[in-house]
Amino acid sequence: MNGFNYSYNLRLRFTNPNQTGSFQEHEKYFRDCVEEYNNAAQSARNTKKIEILHIDSDHIDVCLHSNADLTKAPGRALMHLTTLLIDEKNDGYDNYFTNHLYHNKLFSTEQISVSKSYESLSDVEFVKSLVDYISRPKGEISEKDKSTMNRIKMIALENGLIK
Repeated sequence: MNGFNYSYNLRLRFTNPNQTGSFQEHEKYFRDCVEEYNNAAQSARNTKKIEILHIDSDHIDVCLHSNADLTKAPGRALMHLTTLLIDEKNDGYDNYFTNHLYHNKLFSTEQISVSKSYESLSDVEFVKSLVDYISRPKGEISEKDKSTMNRIKMIALENGLIK
């Protein structure tokens, strides 16, 4: 997972309901600001990285990689990107983004998905998920779940975790 513990797929749209033009027309400036964000974020306390997945006319899909759990508000981690996009002193400044500020907010974010690396899964979370699994009625357990549980048992036996 690119060396990060968490990845959040996010869809960015202007908060302003009256969008004019297209994100695609301003892609270069957006990409430049993302690169600047990524360079600055490498030295932050919680290292983050934005990966651009797709730029459409009315939305931008990004993957925000982070070492910390941002589940409650991953969009807040993009505040620095917003600052870069509306900074008139920025090289190649493009007022397209500044013109779309709406009540001092640029983007609304929709979380499309989140993934977590197994290294970041705590033992407590893992054991809780196993307890939840065995607590379900037998009729609610899919074949995939049964197969996964059998693989977990096999790994535990082969590695001496179960005696």
